[in-house]
Amino acid sequence: MRQKKSLSCWTGEESLLGGKSMKLYRVGEVAEMFDVHPNTIRKWVKTGILRSVKLPGSRYNRFTVEEINRLRREMSLPTLEEAK
Repeated sequence: MRQKKSLSCWTGEESLLGGKSMKLYRVGEVAEMFDVHPNTIRKWVKTGILRSVKLPGSRYNRFTVEEINRLRREMSLPTLEEAK
């Protein structure tokens, strides 16, 4: 079993995210939340199972708490708030 690490998140710039600040998680962090390999998260994005956000000038996928919780509910998993 993997050792649990504390999850950090990146808070986006208000001006870049439609005037509001939101927490965005990296691929590896989301993979830990679902206990899958990071490539699985990338595949879910490519097939439309999970929606990502890309900040201007970045090629990396980021994920909102809302999107993570949406998929967790679909998979009958507790949301991030319920899992605490």
